[in-house]
Amino acid sequence: MPTTVTASNGNTYHLWQLPDLTTPEPEDSIEFTTLDNDLSDGYRSTALFGSNTGVRKWTLKFPTLASLDVLSTTVTDPNGAAVSREQYVRSLYAENKVTGTPFAYQDPASGQYYLVDFEDQSLSLARMRVKIYSTGLTLKQRRLTGVTIFDVSQVSQVWGRWIGDTSFSSNNWNDTISTLALDRSTTDVVDVAAAQNGHQIKRFSNTTNDGRVSRSGSQLDTNEAFIVMKMREASFSNAAGIITGTGGADPQLLIGSSGTTKFADPSLTGYEYRLNGVEYAASNQQAPMNTWGLVHIRYATGWELSNGLQFGKNRNTAGTFAEMDLGEVILCQGLTPMSVAREITESLMVSWGITA
Repeated sequence: MPTTVTASNGNTYHLWQLPDLTTPEPEDSIEFTTLDNDLSDGYRSTALFGSNTGVRKWTLKFPTLASLDVLSTTVTDPNGAAVSREQYVRSLYAENKVTGTPFAYQDPASGQYYLVDFEDQSLSLARMRVKIYSTGLTLKQRRLTGVTIFDVSQVSQVWGRWIGDTSFSSNNWNDTISTLALDRSTTDVVDVAAAQNGHQIKRFSNTTNDGRVSRSGSQLDTNEAFIVMKMREASFSNAAGIITGTGGADPQLLIGSSGTTKFADPSLTGYEYRLNGVEYAASNQQAPMNTWGLVHIRYATGWELSNGLQFGKNRNTAGTFAEMDLGEVILCQGLTPMSVAREITESLMVSWGITA
């Protein structure tokens, strides 16, 4: 396990490293810690998305004082030093309030990282010294605004992820999850440095049908997509292809509705559309025109991409190029749980500086 992790705002957090539990523990616990961030399944309902209201609790258990696995140096403190558990808590304790630099805790079940910050919950120094080895710590979770260390690579449904910071190599836009690189036939799709929130992006041509990237293959079926993008026009000048198959009869995951500021209604049962975390009806898919946004589409039945995948053109139809910028694309085979989808949404919006 790494000793530090880096959040999406660039801050580095030390990991609090605990040994595996080997002895039974009492059921009582002391509530004196607060977990900063909403990185856990089921924490947020749709109504609480983006809010710092509401708490969720779970317990970390420590071995008892008499246990043989209570070592004198079992915890890595926020400064990277190896100290005892009691020394660690006492070093953060002052005037009946536990404070200190947030650290990261990795959930052994999900593999995701959580930011932890101490905050006193009616805990006395004497009680802390007596109880620290004989009880668990109940963590209370709250959101740390603008920070997430959610790891998309831990999401099993993700089969493809393309990031604008990954420059074209031999005319390929390389996938950071697998080896499924997207090919560009010409240089009508280019890298643009520091174009959004300090990130490099891909800019698609607005004048030719060659402004696209694609990949052939039959194992590309998709149920869900997250697209960080911007249309560089006030309204769609054509039925622009954002994501489609490559064949003439292939699926259209996302295309523009010419003359409007909306994507076309796909008329699919079970189809969901969100922009910047806000859900819209399929007949009212507001598109990010002349501004950066996060587009999220979900379709339970899924799109069967039997011939291939492409961004920037509507299948093989002439005159359907997309005048757009792309920052990042994530494609999923199967639907993610909505709690995970919200975490991906927040992670991308923080990373790319997108506001609702």
